[in-house]
Amino acid sequence: MPLKEKVRKLAMKYEYPLEAFGPGQWKSTGRGSLLQIFVRKDIIDAVGYACFAYGKIDHDRSSIRKALECIPPKHGQCRLSANPKVFMDPELAKVFHFSSDKKRHNGRMEFQNELRSIFKDYYENNQEKKLKAIRQFLNPLPSTLMYK
Repeated sequence: MPLKEKVRKLAMKYEYPLEAFGPGQWKSTGRGSLLQIFVRKDIIDAVGYACFAYGKIDHDRSSIRKALECIPPKHGQCRLSANPKVFMDPELAKVFHFSSDKKRHNGRMEFQNELRSIFKDYYENNQEKKLKAIRQFLNPLPSTLMYK
């Protein structure tokens, strides 16, 4: 079974939105989710950058830390690099996810484990596709993201 179909079936199992798979795949029931990401202030500028909608860099807020320390704080969006060295260290970053849908919320860990397994199986057997995905994901990154 193709990777896209495996992911679609898993999303259906846990009632996740399917808009990415094309129109008519899923009808919204008004269920919401909240994702909170907290990153330590001393590293925020190394893993994130201030931006406008769709990730266009906001040069007026070159430092997220300084923008947050202003009184009143400056408002806007930011993007974070999902650097595993940061997100796997609970001293550097914390991520919280909540869903108003009970099935989705209670099944999130199981869903994530199944999704990891799907991708692991797919990419372990397709090294060329794995390298292509890594290159596409990592290129280009804003030059401000330098956390090692």
